[in-house]
Amino acid sequence: MILKPSRSFVLVVGEEGALLVPPDGLAAEPAPLFVPGNPDNDSSVAPFLNLLRAHPRVPILLLADTLAQDYSLTTLPPGLGLGDRRKLLQRRLRAAFPHDDLGGVRVLAGQRPRRALLVGHERGGVLESWLTRLETLPNPSGTVALAPLESASLVPQLLPEARKGWGLWVSRERVGGVRQILTYAGELILTRLLPSWPVEGSVAFGAAALTIDLRATLEHLARKNIADPREVSILILAPESEHAILGNLDVPAKRLVTLSPHEAARRLGFAYAPRPDDPWGDTLHALAVRRAHRVILPLQHPATARRERAARIGARGRIAAWVVGLVALLVLGVLGTQTLLQIRANTRLESALMARTRIPFAPESLTGLDRLQAAFERKTFFQAPPPLLPVQGVLTPVAEALASAEMHPRQCLYEASPGTTPTFGTLTLTFPEDTAPEALAQGRATFLRALATTRPLMRLQTPPTSDTPDDRTWILREGGS
Repeated sequence: MILKPSRSFVLVVGEEGALLVPPDGLAAEPAPLFVPGNPDNDSSVAPFLNLLRAHPRVPILLLADTLAQDYSLTTLPPGLGLGDRRKLLQRRLRAAFPHDDLGGVRVLAGQRPRRALLVGHERGGVLESWLTRLETLPNPSGTVALAPLESASLVPQLLPEARKGWGLWVSRERVGGVRQILTYAGELILTRLLPSWPVEGSVAFGAAALTIDLRATLEHLARKNIADPREVSILILAPESEHAILGNLDVPAKRLVTLSPHEAARRLGFAYAPRPDDPWGDTLHALAVRRAHRVILPLQHPATARRERAARIGARGRIAAWVVGLVALLVLGVLGTQTLLQIRANTRLESALMARTRIPFAPESLTGLDRLQAAFERKTFFQAPPPLLPVQGVLTPVAEALASAEMHPRQCLYEASPGTTPTFGTLTLTFPEDTAPEALAQGRATFLRALATTRPLMRLQTPPTSDTPDDRTWILREGGS
């Protein structure tokens, strides 16, 4: 199934909770829904399930912001064809992550030498629990995207120097942890998910922890010869009340920029923006995916992929059956047309031959029985049919008069009078038994006034009165009294 994120629920899942963002125009309140804990807690996920069950035809896209994500850069040898490159990357993916159920490959653009990113997600954990829980819902589900990979394009949009260089995104995730996303020219190179800051901890404590984590990341880049830390620009998403402290961290980077998630959403042009004091960045991940036309790297569980592959094969089989049936009907139609034309040609030929050998009609040569049969045939086949009664000319003005009187008969019976012209006859109208006598009297008066202008020759044969048992049966005669 080709999933469109803009028309799907985006469910961001992590070790500490989940965030649900509905598609545009579906919910009256565009704010995301957050539930803490795991999906096995029925009371906590009830708001999610109620909203999803209310729209069973809307698909669900799982956006994983979990710890169990694996990434590995690999360099491609030059001169490989498309097919050989695909086979090589699949072998390297299986060798790099042999125990991962979900995996994929993304060839990075603008990289010299040409490199590719191997992506995997470990089996089990919170993602597997959510996939199992969503299988109980009627909504189409099973497609998984990875938040760091889908949000890598946001870094150069907020950091101009990262469009052709290095950029490092740092944000606190409500679903769990502190997410770091390292990009080069808008492509994901490396990502880390670090432990969350304590809720009761101060901003100074968080700044100290973040300084240690950033230094460790930059040292890893230098040690692995991935990038020079002095060429990396860092973007920290935090509320404005924390900018004074987080904007002056002692890290060996090119530039350090602080921006609130609210201001970032405004700059990115999202339809919804978090509150100005909201410190969480995972809402931006969901909004970025929802605005995208397609998922950068959709991942599927093997069982889900097999089911969808079987469904596609079945759909193609049904289409092929329809095509074969239509072709067969077309062939039969052509053959039938040719057969009909041949029959008509043979009939014309036989008629021409019979006309040449026809015996002249001689009445004196016929016997008495033959004469009687010939007379019967002439009367039967050459007598004009009797004229049809113009019933429509009688019923149309009566129907218009009934409509003007707002009267609705239960039965209408027209009978032509024998021995008269076809336009003369008797019309019997029967009204339901629950019709009130006052309504009958008022409707009868309005009906007769309207009938006098549209069909003046038609009269009530025996005008009923309200005290007679037949006041619900009107008998009208045209041309009579």
